[in-house]
Formats: sequence, structure tokens, C-alpha cells
Amino acid sequence: MMKTTLFLFTLLLLLGGGSQSLSAESDSLLFLNRILNENTGNVDDNMRRLSSGRYLLTDDPANEAIYQKLETHIRSLDKQVGNTADMQFYYQYTESLLGDIIQILQRIRELLISRSNTVYTADQGSLVDAEIDIQYDGIIFLLEHADFNGRRVFAPIFKDPEFLKRFREEAYYRLENIDRLLTFFITQRSVYGAKMNQLRLQQKALMKESENASGMQSTLMDVDFGNEMMLLKKNQLLVLSNLLLLGREVSP
Repeated sequence: MMKTTLFLFTLLLLLGGGSQSLSAESDSLLFLNRILNENTGNVDDNMRRLSSGRYLLTDDPANEAIYQKLETHIRSLDKQVGNTADMQFYYQYTESLLGDIIQILQRIRELLISRSNTVYTADQGSLVDAEIDIQYDGIIFLLEHADFNGRRVFAPIFKDPEFLKRFREEAYYRLENIDRLLTFFITQRSVYGAKMNQLRLQQKALMKESENASGMQSTLMDVDFGNEMMLLKKNQLLVLSNLLLLGREVSP
């Protein structure tokens, strides 16, 4: 904008007569030149506000400082929301594994009840025992190899010697052992379900707080485009008026 102004100003000088020169000591010319520079700067500021959508730092330094603090807070909240979502995925994955283990234990319980049927022959009982062993192996495999992002999900369980006793072969065929395992895993699944609900509520609260902070941030520094366009047009008219006055001053 400044280059355009200087070009127009030079053009007016040429149209007014190349033989005449402006006197640096002329008060009227100095005054008009100062006003022209101010209005040209205002037009540049209007254009910068409209292009960025924000007020300038020089417009309100105090609000700019608050704006930057809110920006830091919003970014922190957004990161916390992301962390909460990651933990929800972890809990959902663990809860689904616990659901699979519970289903396997339910099947083992059914097999144990069927095994107690005296009508079964020895061969039929052996088939039931074989399936029970396979089902137990499936549980052990899940407990040992379940992994989430390089983290073993059930590693803490294997540090409990009392818990491991329930997976010794002599405990495989006791119904009370299955019932204890079912109670344990059902309780754990309920705990993870409660954690997921807690994280959902926490995530909603964080998102709401981030939304409110963004709204406050918007009221501080976001440009009113309608008002800014009006100011731009006004300042452009003032620049044009200044150029015309300067042209009149240098005319012969």
C-alpha cells in the first residue's frame, strides 16, 4: 500500500508540473504528508487484521498477553483430551480381553458340569478333559501375551502367587476354582468399565473447558470483520483525499 501511495503521489507531482518542487519547510505540505502517512499506516493495519483475522499486538497488548496464556491453556487441555482418549482405548482393549476370558471360563464351567455326568464313558470324559485343557491354555496365552503398545496388559496378575495357584493343573477340574476365577475376572471387568466411564466424564469436562477457553479467546482478539471493513474503506477514502490535497498544493 505504501508503494502505491508513493507512486500516486509522484504521479501527481509530475502532473502538477515538473518545474516546481515542494518546499520541505512548508507547514501545510508537512502536515498533509504526516496525515497521509498516518492514514496509509491505518490502511496497512486494516489489511493485516483482515488477513489474519486477529487484532494486532499494538491494538491491545494486555489482551494479547491474556490471549497467549489462553492459547497455552487450550493446547494443554487438548493434549489431556488426547491422553484421556488413549487411556480409554487401553481400558476398552483390556475390558474386551477380560470378556473373552470370562466366556472361556463359562465354557469350562459348562464342561465340568457335563463331566460330572455319570452317563459319560471314559472316552467321552477324556474328550471333555482335552477341551478343558485347551480352554485353560487359551486363558494362559491371553494372560501372557496380551499386549497394548508394547505394554503387557496382565503383567501385574502374574506377580501374584496366590492367583497363579488357580491355574495349576490340579485346580483345573474343581468347580469352586472356576467360580473364584469367574468372580475375580468379572470384578476386574467391572472395575475397567467404571474407569472407562470416569474417563469419558473427564474427557467431556476437558473438552467443555477447552471450548469455553476458546470462546473467551475469540472475544479477546478476533476481528469484527464488518467493522474492520468499514474502517478500511474510511481510511482508503482518507488516503485518497490526502493525495488530492497534496496534488492541489503542488499544482501551479
